[in-house]
Amino acid sequence: MTHLRPLILDKAIRVKATGGSQGLKRVWLLLEIKDGVSAVFELKPIASPATELIEKQSPPEKLFIEGMKIFWEMDSAYYKMLSVGEHKFWLRPRMKNLITESIVS
Repeated sequence: MTHLRPLILDKAIRVKATGGSQGLKRVWLLLEIKDGVSAVFELKPIASPATELIEKQSPPEKLFIEGMKIFWEMDSAYYKMLSVGEHKFWLRPRMKNLITESIVS
């Protein structure tokens, strides 16, 4: 079946206990992205970076685009910002076959 939008097949929620994302709730979605092709994507809440305590930072949208160009010399159709009401999330794939080799290596 062809979907205009990805179909959510299943979901899981976890809270990371360590690192810079400690305490942030992450939602993992199993999506059917096209006929019979499924992939896992993660929604990670966008939070203020710790450096914001020291100096005002650029908006997350700008930092994300600049970071993709600097670190991977490209952008990716699979990495997006998603707004749901007042909440903003990073949407990113969690399966290696959806990430180009230049991002993985």
